[in-house]
Amino acid sequence: MNAQHPELGAALKALKEARGVSQARLARIAGVSRRHVSVALAGGNITISILKKLMQALRAQSIPIGQLTEVSGELGGVDAAVLVAVADQLDHGIGTISAAATSLRMYSKPAAPPTSVNAKAAALVCDFAARVHRISDPVELAAFERALDEALRPDPPARGETRPVRRRTTR
Repeated sequence: MNAQHPELGAALKALKEARGVSQARLARIAGVSRRHVSVALAGGNITISILKKLMQALRAQSIPIGQLTEVSGELGGVDAAVLVAVADQLDHGIGTISAAATSLRMYSKPAAPPTSVNAKAAALVCDFAARVHRISDPVELAAFERALDEALRPDPPARGETRPVRRRTTR
């Protein structure tokens, strides 16, 4: 076999020897065939999933795979703020896609007017959900929360009016 990745093969072989495991045992630990281990140790082509399994079995955090290149199992050198920004963008995109999907569902249904109280309530809830999905500004969301909280707060009883008191019953 022609070794296409001699650096990778040598690195895997050195790790295997440092850990004191045989090829058969490495294959068993990694959950791959002996053939895959043999090809990898000889510097042949293997899949990334096989490489990841071998690295995990050998407890390798990184391994050279060629000139000026190495594979790492960690996020070393990646700025956490960048990851958070990407996650925020994904969240925003998912919210936009969700709102679009809700709109498409609403448009795909026949526009029959709701006939019962439950149908009207369901239509209001769908419209409410679609509007909430479109909120992307934290300030707008806070204002929306305050307005919703105020709208859902029970009205105080009018002067001279009393509310019925709910009593807990025990069984």
